[in-house]
Amino acid sequence: MLTPPFYPSPSAIDLWLTCNARALGKYVAGVKEPMGKAALEGQRLHKLTQEFLVSGRLPPPHERAVHKIVGALPVPGGSIHPVDIERVLVMPVFHGFMDWSDGFGRQGDLKFTSSPQHQRSKDPVKDPQRILYAKDEFYRDPYLLSLRQTWSVAQFNGAAAYRLDHTWTRSALKKAYEKNLARAVDNFVSAVHNKQDWNEAAKDYSKCDMYRPHGCPMKAHGCKRGSLNQRLVAIQPKASALASLTRKKRTQAQ
Repeated sequence: MLTPPFYPSPSAIDLWLTCNARALGKYVAGVKEPMGKAALEGQRLHKLTQEFLVSGRLPPPHERAVHKIVGALPVPGGSIHPVDIERVLVMPVFHGFMDWSDGFGRQGDLKFTSSPQHQRSKDPVKDPQRILYAKDEFYRDPYLLSLRQTWSVAQFNGAAAYRLDHTWTRSALKKAYEKNLARAVDNFVSAVHNKQDWNEAAKDYSKCDMYRPHGCPMKAHGCKRGSLNQRLVAIQPKASALASLTRKKRTQAQ
């Protein structure tokens, strides 16, 4: 029987870049990522905001996060066609869904989070989601010269919201993909096709506790969190050196 091809999504590639073992645990071993309360609430707020983009109707005032993120949108309510909400990526060998596109060289994503500063720290030219969304837009329109992306970010409690804009040209996108993503995509797809054992893949011990309260689901399947020294090396080499020096001093003092 032929193995069906594996077409990675931006989130799948992002998981691979986060930790190879965690990605293979999900896409080869079939270990499900936990769906926490934050993810469920994010999905609900996404739908309310996308409804505003299509119809122009705002939800009740108590939906503070939606009212706040509306101020960080680059397009008015009622300006997006329903077919351009959750638009499917059509370029070959990838799959995914884009939050919205106006069909005229502008696309966007909605981010609801408890830690809004995290999105500011992400480099657009290294972000799989931004790169692949842009790649799909240029694939759809061979005459498109530039693309404007807007990531609209809001806190769950509606305390703050902001937007992050980035403009792509074809040449800049090609350079970003080849430099920051192409090799990782090839390695990921190859590992999935070859059904590589997740426990033999590289592990990033600094990411064991991402997405609290449970962290990486592979911990429940025998993946070791790593020694203190391994985690310190992964997080910050200087911290590891300091920890080693502290242990040495304690040993000498004894």
